[in-house]
Order: sequence, then structure tokens, then C-alpha cells
Amino acid sequence: RSSDPCWVFSSLLDIVQLMDTKKIRSRWVLESASRLEFLVRLERTLREVAPDSSSASSTETLSNDLNSVLSEAITLCGGGDRHVTLVKRILTNAAKDPNQIDSTEIRNNKKVALTDQERLQLDSYWRDAEVALKNNDSKSAFVSLIKIVVMRDGRNCTCLNELARMLHAMLESNSILDGTIVKEICDYCDKTDNRPSSVLKKMLTKSIDDESFYIEDAKQSSKSNNRETRTVQKTKKKELALPDHYHSAIESLRKTSTNSNSSTTSWAVLANSRTVDNGDAKYLSLPRPPKWVDSSGDVQCLRSKLHDAISPSGEMALNNILAFDSEFRSEGGNVELATIQFSILEDGLPLAWVVDLNPDPPNVGYSTVICDTLRWIFVESDAQILGFAHRHDLRMISSYIGKEIPILDNFFDVQLLAAHKMA
Repeated sequence: RSSDPCWVFSSLLDIVQLMDTKKIRSRWVLESASRLEFLVRLERTLREVAPDSSSASSTETLSNDLNSVLSEAITLCGGGDRHVTLVKRILTNAAKDPNQIDSTEIRNNKKVALTDQERLQLDSYWRDAEVALKNNDSKSAFVSLIKIVVMRDGRNCTCLNELARMLHAMLESNSILDGTIVKEICDYCDKTDNRPSSVLKKMLTKSIDDESFYIEDAKQSSKSNNRETRTVQKTKKKELALPDHYHSAIESLRKTSTNSNSSTTSWAVLANSRTVDNGDAKYLSLPRPPKWVDSSGDVQCLRSKLHDAISPSGEMALNNILAFDSEFRSEGGNVELATIQFSILEDGLPLAWVVDLNPDPPNVGYSTVICDTLRWIFVESDAQILGFAHRHDLRMISSYIGKEIPILDNFFDVQLLAAHKMA
């Protein structure tokens, strides 16, 4: 981590001399090489995902810097005695770029059993991952999970199904199978282009697929009736994929949409086209521009409008649904809310507002009115609230207003609806 080849060389030499002096009767050279390889592969991945914020170096530069450290450490070995030769072997093994190893070569390599200490270390990584998941800390969860993948992969014992099943059990036991934090961890994987991140992303995707686990179990328990069992279970899983209040809401919307007196919207309202070189290009846009909200008066007008739209009985109808989304900004290394958008339907036409949550200069009175309004919308009102993967947004809004927002039966996630539709 300090990019000091002399320190790397001298530390390894101390390890080799100690182990040789103690006459340890084990494959300690191989184990030392494996441990260093684990540290190097982990550092490669973490440098790609979270480079030093004070450095503007590219991912390629950071990776080359690590290669340079290893190469210089190997050079320091020269043509020394037996101990130095062993250090050189350990360094040479760790200096291999895992991205240049063919997947066929990995499969053909002999599987090396984990040592007792490595198993304990893996258990520790799993515990760290569970704590991070419980705290909704996607970055720490990514780091812990990538350590697991790197260690298992380094021993050529990365059983994807096994790892995915363990992660699935962890997510299920903590009631976080909605996929939001998994998506955030996958975003970290997408920032890199290496085997550990690719394996982790596959593991994450598989871990939230309840159906794949059932089908796999069904194959083992009832091969003769495999197709029928799979079909029945798929149907059950689709039914269980959505909470009960989603089904009742969908049914209510179907009934109201068939009522001639109810206001409905159409894609035609949002569809537009413009002429380009190759013909007409179609795109979606609001029929009316959104209203910018950045004063106490604007906030009061917004609240009044939403109050009229929200059914006091919590009735589910298109005109009673309040859609929202939020945007963030990074300030001093911290991520904070920048704006929040609201939208409702009025006579079949969407109305939209963009609310400024960071006035410049700061305005205490305005911020107080905003907090009161957001608290009313998300905690006190009977609004039917629609968002997209909104758990992270709600955590940020809770922090902003100073009150926890309970996710009850009036919240609906478009991401969950889309996943159910595509299943």
C-alpha cells in the first residue's frame, strides 16, 4: 500500500528467515506465495474501485505502479543466497497479472485446500460483510466480499453456487433481498475490469435469484418430474415476488382505469419527435416543464397542491399517486441530497416539481419549511408513494429531516415491479 519495494523485500526476507530458522515442516513457501498473491490481487481491485482521492492517476497508472513495486522488489533480490532466492520465488508468483490468466488455465489448475487460518479469515470476512449489509454500507460490504472472492479464487476453489447460496442466506436472514444494496455493490464491480469483480458480480446476481436456487434443488430431489416441478415453482415464486399490497394496488388501478369518469394518461402525451439527418427521432418529454422550487412560498404552494391530490383515505387511484426521485451531490467527500423531484397526475397530465435542497446562500427558514413538508409527505400523509430503488433515497431523506421514514404499505418500487414483470 505504501508502494515501497524495499519494505516489501525486507518484510518478506524476515518472514523467510524466520520460517527457515524455525524449521517449520509445512509448505510454508507455497502458503507465503499464496498469501502475498491474495494481498496483491486485493490491492489491485481496491485501487481500481477506490483510488486515493488526492491522486488524479488513472486506473491503469495505479495498476502499473503496483507492478513497478513488485518488479523493483524482485530486482532487489539479485542473485543472493537461498533465503533471497525463496523471496524472489514468492514475489514472482505474486507479480502475475490475474487478468492475463485464461479461464481454462484456472479450471485446469489443481485445487489447493484452504488452511485452517485461511478458513478463519474467510469466516471473519463473512462476518464483516454481514455487519456492512446490516448497516447498509455498500462500500464496506464490497470490500469484504471481494476479499472472499480473491482468497477463494486464489486457491482455485471459487464455487460460484456455494458462495451465492451463502450470500443469499445472509441477505434473506437480514430481510434485504430487495436488491438495492446489491445493485450498489454491483456498481463498484462495474468500476473495474478484472476477474475478482466479474466473479463477485455473478455471485451477487445469483444470490438474489430465489428461483434459481429452488430449481437447482428441484433437479436434485426430483429428476423424473423436473419440468413440472420447475413450472409450478416458477409460478409460485412470481406470485411471492411482490408483497400483497402491490397486488391489491394493481387491482385497484385496473378497476379505476376502466371507469370512464377517472382521468387516465397516455404515452401519446409524453411522446414527441424531431427531425434529424436520418429522419424523425422519437423521444419522451413532459408536456409542461417542471416547476423549480427554491423559496418558502414555492414550498407552501407545492404542499397545498399535493394536499389536494392526496386522498385522505389512502385510496389507490392514478391521480392519488405521488412519484418522487432524488439527486445527490458530493461535498467535501460527503454525499448529500441536492434536489428532490415530485410528480402527480392532474386530468391525465403529469405535473412535476424540482425542489432545491441546498440553497445558496443557506437559508434556515427555507430549510425548516422544506423539512416540515418532507416530513409531512413521507411520514404523516396518506400519500401512495412511487419511487425507483428508493431505499437509499429514503435513508438520505430521513437523515435530512431528522426522522426515520418507515417503509410501509404505501410505498411502491418500480424496480421491483419491473423485475417481477420480466421474471
